Amino acid sequence: MKELVYVIASLGFNANVFMQGGEVVVSVCGKCLVFSLTRFISRVLEEGVEGVPLEALIGVVEGLIDSDGNIERRRGGYFRVAITTASKKIASLVVSVCSLIGASCNYYLHGGKYRVFIFNRLDLLGGSYKVASEMARRARSSTR
Repeated sequence: MKELVYVIASLGFNANVFMQGGEVVVSVCGKCLVFSLTRFISRVLEEGVEGVPLEALIGVVEGLIDSDGNIERRRGGYFRVAITTASKKIASLVVSVCSLIGASCNYYLHGGKYRVFIFNRLDLLGGSYKVASEMARRARSSTR
């Protein structure tokens, strides 16, 4: 969550974070936020990750997980994140960020779309609602 708030703040917006009905809500006021985020991500895709704060890059990956990803439970009790995108640049960006945080990651082209898989260090991606939910579910089931 703090990574998302960092990205929002770096764009000059204030984020109001609160709980509502057991869910964490991030409220941002500003009509051009989506445009600013799109411009930021486009710049990173064109210029690369060098010089971009790691927290911001992690926030981008967490956003991609929540918008275009899902959690896949695998045999042996582990899970992985799968992100589907039509953009090779986005797939490469995820791989670059995962490399920076020490996570195993790869992608392949299937049916005209790229499938990106992240296998470990998911604890560093806990700002993603989907990852956080899966980690909480696993913690509950291990205490039973």
